[in-house]
Amino acid sequence: MNYKKKKNFLRVVMIVVAILMFVGVAMSGLVTAFAAEDVTVETFESGSLYSAFNEAKEDTDQNNVKSFTVKSGVVSSADFSMFGNLSSCEIIDLSGTEFEGGKIPDNFMSGRRVSEFYAPKNITTIGNNAFSGCGNLKKLSFTNSLEMVGNRAFESCSSLTSVYFPESLKLVDECAFRGSGLTDIYFYGNAPEVKSEAFPTSATIHITENATGFDSDFWNNYNIVKDVVKDNSATPAETTVGAVSEETVSPIETEAPAETTVTEVTYGAYAEDTEKAEEVSGNNANKNSAVIVIVIAAAVVIIAVVIAAAVVIVMMQKNKNGNGYINVDENNNAKEE
Repeated sequence: MNYKKKKNFLRVVMIVVAILMFVGVAMSGLVTAFAAEDVTVETFESGSLYSAFNEAKEDTDQNNVKSFTVKSGVVSSADFSMFGNLSSCEIIDLSGTEFEGGKIPDNFMSGRRVSEFYAPKNITTIGNNAFSGCGNLKKLSFTNSLEMVGNRAFESCSSLTSVYFPESLKLVDECAFRGSGLTDIYFYGNAPEVKSEAFPTSATIHITENATGFDSDFWNNYNIVKDVVKDNSATPAETTVGAVSEETVSPIETEAPAETTVTEVTYGAYAEDTEKAEEVSGNNANKNSAVIVIVIAAAVVIIAVVIAAAVVIVMMQKNKNGNGYINVDENNNAKEE
């Protein structure tokens, strides 16, 4: 092969390699973007949650963790910072754990992509700005021990539509749910102390028949409906996620809208838009399909490039003038077949 042909051959090889590298990088990036993993920690020693998380996720990039569950253990202040690393995590289930001090700390998941959060079983306080700016947050559960919701704790959580508060609630601080999507707020006890702009004034307040404290000037700004009943005789159904309250409570079916009737209660906040839930489910299915399509398309491109390169290389071996092949004899003289 003469110098010119060698040069052309090397060009073709370089082009093929560059195309393969580009396809490989693009496929890897797209698959990574769609891929997600569920990570579960059975138990851990306080202060070592991050180590337990790393061990459980194995080789998974923490940015691809979609769901994180901790089944038991006490989360200490030394463990709180690790949640800031879960930038892409959508579901966090800590319902089997306890938090040191019984408080979700200030700024805990502020501005994160979390869509579902199942709180530890001993939570009494939700700190300031704990979930502020979590526009994807659709469901939050907590037990019947909750006493205080901090300043701006759920500000701008636009996906939340309903919230259910236990009898233990004592205080909802300023702007706690300002800018949220709340349309219905259920109280299963007497009126707590509520600071300015804690709830959207457009929300409907649902209370029990004998609840007290809702006749103050503050509550005059809301539409109040006495349609909540507590059923102490019922046994709550078991759930796989979240913490179920000791009492099963539900709005009266004859008066409450059918779509807000609760048959299995976990105190907390919820997005009850079933179409939105179906949309999320559909999006997840579409992501899985997209990964398959991407892999198949990349494989087809690679095969096509290899075949094309092979054809070009063969063609370059032909004698342009004689349409034959150039061979070199034992005396290094070129001759045409």
